[in-house]
Amino acid sequence: MPLDYDLVIVGATVAGFYAAEVAVSLKARVALVIPQTDRNLNLSIKAFSHIGNVAKQFISAEQFGIYCSEIKENKFLENSISWRYKETKQWVKSALSNLEEYKSPALLAALGVDVIVGDGQFCPKPQLCFEVNNRRLFSRSYLLAPATKPITTSKIEGLEAIGYFTPDTIWKIQPPKSLIIIGGEPAGIELAQTFARLGCAVTLVVKSSRILPKEDAEAAFLVQGQLEAEGVRVLTNTEVCQVRKIDGKKWIQAGNLAIEGDEILLAIGRVADVKSLNLESVGVKWGRYIQVNEKLQTSSSRIYACGEAASTYGLEFAGNYQAEVAVKNALFLPIFKVNYAGIPWGMQTDPQLATVGLTEAEAIKEYGEDLLVLRQYFKSFAAAIISGETTGFCKILVRRNGTILGAVVVGENARELIYPLGLARRENIKVGRLAELGGISPAFSEMISNTAAEWGRLRLAGNSRLQDFLEGWFNWRRGTSK
Repeated sequence: MPLDYDLVIVGATVAGFYAAEVAVSLKARVALVIPQTDRNLNLSIKAFSHIGNVAKQFISAEQFGIYCSEIKENKFLENSISWRYKETKQWVKSALSNLEEYKSPALLAALGVDVIVGDGQFCPKPQLCFEVNNRRLFSRSYLLAPATKPITTSKIEGLEAIGYFTPDTIWKIQPPKSLIIIGGEPAGIELAQTFARLGCAVTLVVKSSRILPKEDAEAAFLVQGQLEAEGVRVLTNTEVCQVRKIDGKKWIQAGNLAIEGDEILLAIGRVADVKSLNLESVGVKWGRYIQVNEKLQTSSSRIYACGEAASTYGLEFAGNYQAEVAVKNALFLPIFKVNYAGIPWGMQTDPQLATVGLTEAEAIKEYGEDLLVLRQYFKSFAAAIISGETTGFCKILVRRNGTILGAVVVGENARELIYPLGLARRENIKVGRLAELGGISPAFSEMISNTAAEWGRLRLAGNSRLQDFLEGWFNWRRGTSK
């Protein structure tokens, strides 16, 4: 039987759209199936977090001599921030609408992609295909790029009966006076800070000893400290065991504490939204995420996967990279392998947190005394001082020969600053080359070159022979006549 397509892509995520663009640019015949229930709300959460950053500008304006007040009878009448949730939702909706214009099915169709809207599933017999809208799509290869959804199953007694929200359903919530967030997933942490800045009393409850246990401990503690400084109550090493409703208020039992809140937000993780795709029938294994090998093949060799549903926490930003690798393997030969060494990850908290490669704890364990830790603080840079954003640091982990192992930036513009470090790690560019580049001043990019320059200073400080030589050299120069 002749095949309809070279590649059928299932999923309306950013990775799915990008995969379709790459495949059609290679002159392949491509179909993109957009499930009606497939939603990617990550950008809406990021847009909402930006609202919190705008609120911060008003809160911190006084340090620049700007007051959000009105003058009456020669007296300042201070106004608190007025938050109109309906208008916030409208702004986020408008922003997402503008973004969707650049990633729309119409644009893909204009490029030559066969865009099919509808819910479908795999059919193994008599021949592997994907069935949607009573139509069977036959292809040499298939690529899964579905969205994820929040984990909603919980052993917390009474939670289902009382009701709760997730990061995907925050738009259904009415602005609460008090909010309890259960779980330390990045989206929950970002929302905790945003709601706190908009006047909500927020309690964040996590099981681990600190928030973001997979990330650099020093950076995670700095973000946690900032949350607490802004009024977020952070309870670590604490597990919620029970939820009840008393006198119209929701109460949680968190360890030995009983905490009252208007609403509860559950942020304990995400899971691949693939239950309706009938993956079991075609031999594709999945649990929380779709299982893939280093070539992004699933347990069925003709079916590949990429994007957030094929990535654990920390790799969701690798979606486009995964898509390109998966498309090339699916259309040609499965010889390309993923390498996550230079893929950065970041959070839209304040201060921002961004990382790439190994953490300091991982680097110490693997490289021991061969490790050098280069560090600079935002408070020592002109751009940070001028903007009033002096909280944070840049840390680059290198071997003594200058090979970059990992990096973490926590502070203003961290998610932008991490990219040159990710490129250097990926392309095996030595840290000394970054030091030679220099940086625009005053600009936050100075942070990278100045931190990299620490490598030369540390090497000199640890080389007594070179120090003796240099001291003797300059003694000789001063002692000689012109």
